[in-house]
Amino acid sequence: MDDSPLTQQLQELERENDAMRRALAIVSHELKTPLTSIVAFCDLLLRNQKNQLNSREMDQLASICRNAGRLTEIIEDLGQVVVLGSPNGLAITTSRFDAIDLINEAAISMQPVLDLVGQTLVVHPPPAGSMINGDKSRLHQVLENLLTNASKYSSPSSHIDLAAELDDSRLFVQVVDRGIGIPKDEVDKVFDYFYRADTGAGNRVPGLGLGLFITREIVNAHGGNLSIKSEIGRGTTVSFAIPREPELSQQ
Repeated sequence: MDDSPLTQQLQELERENDAMRRALAIVSHELKTPLTSIVAFCDLLLRNQKNQLNSREMDQLASICRNAGRLTEIIEDLGQVVVLGSPNGLAITTSRFDAIDLINEAAISMQPVLDLVGQTLVVHPPPAGSMINGDKSRLHQVLENLLTNASKYSSPSSHIDLAAELDDSRLFVQVVDRGIGIPKDEVDKVFDYFYRADTGAGNRVPGLGLGLFITREIVNAHGGNLSIKSEIGRGTTVSFAIPREPELSQQ
């Protein structure tokens, strides 16, 4: 049995990682139930069916609902970290679908978020009939993460591009914003979980810095790759490519 100091340190790190995952799992589980109730009652009150709330109260309620939604996203991201650190890793369920549907559905789901800040999403979809195999739900999560980041780090009234194209073997997707950008020496670090780039907007932009970590893991699980190009003050381009018929790392 190897009792070297290095082995002992590795074992201690594994125990600490296991403890962290268990703690995250417990926290995520305990927060979900009350937050689900808050979101449900927010939705009910926003309907204001008996016109009992005035416009100021409706605005305040909408703010509560938005922040409850942000908390829900954070909890879901924490849950993803637990899954990614488990022995079975990320579960991927494949189906055959048209890539244009994936792109259009992601654009539609993001529209209310973009409308709130007056941003415009310019979509360059692939041609209809561009069939691929993959986990559509997980890939939708990838697009949602990338578009959410693009929106968060861009100014109001700016526009964001979502483009996709295919060749015989791969699907290529690109999200381009004209936002604040990422320092050159920090681009590679943004894939680390809980990492937040030093853009000077840390107090303005919500989140834990988990989105790109989770996004990269999903793309990797599809046998693909993800890359970022960014320039301070000029924006960021995030691109990924996955095989149309991937050999998945997890089934």
